[in-house]
Amino acid sequence: MADFEISAGKLTVNRDLQSEFEEDFKAKCSELLESPEEQLVLDLSAVGYMRSYHLSISVNLFLDAQERGKSLRIIVSPKIEKLFDMAGLLVALDVEVAS
Repeated sequence: MADFEISAGKLTVNRDLQSEFEEDFKAKCSELLESPEEQLVLDLSAVGYMRSYHLSISVNLFLDAQERGKSLRIIVSPKIEKLFDMAGLLVALDVEVAS
């Protein structure tokens, strides 16, 4: 299984997001934004750890999608939900917690 998979407007991240994956994550988010679908999904349900850099890239992806008239739903693991909650992003973004 690849670390990052993009298909039909969905970016699935299959690993924790450590510092060595900053540029890869940013590039894959840009690739997702360029996809023709109007409803995008960032699936972080398999992620147990992410740095604040990755959180800011996720927020920027959400805002960039809105600027282009697209929507972005972010699916997070329960561990990552805590990070989004502490940052006050659960109410600001379209975030779904995976079970």
